[in-house]
Formats: sequence, C-alpha cells, structure tokens
Amino acid sequence: MSEEQFCARCWAYFTMFASFGMSQPFVPLLYSTLVSPPQVGVLVSIGPILSIATGPLSATVADI
Repeated sequence: MSEEQFCARCWAYFTMFASFGMSQPFVPLLYSTLVSPPQVGVLVSIGPILSIATGPLSATVADI
C-alpha cells in the first residue's frame, strides 16, 4: 500500500468515526420524536446486548 493510499484510508476512517461521534449524542433525541421514552431505552440498548450475546456465540461456533 502506498503512502497516498494509506493517508486516504486514514482520512476515510477519521471522517467516518468523527461523524458518528458527533451525531451519536443526538440519536436518543431523534428516537424520542419517533417513539415513546421506554422504547428509546430499548432501541439504545439493543446494540450492547447483541454485542454481549454474539461474542461468546461466535467463539463457540468457531470452536466447532
């Protein structure tokens, strides 16, 4: 990989994560305009719950 390609890839990752980091605090506010507050909690908690569940599951499948 050339230095130019490396810099382009670094810039792409930086912009992707910077945009996500800047928009993430407003996601619950966006959800609250669409659904009720208890449903916002469920929507926000789905990602971490799936991360906790799929880690051991994928390790078990990899060992089979």
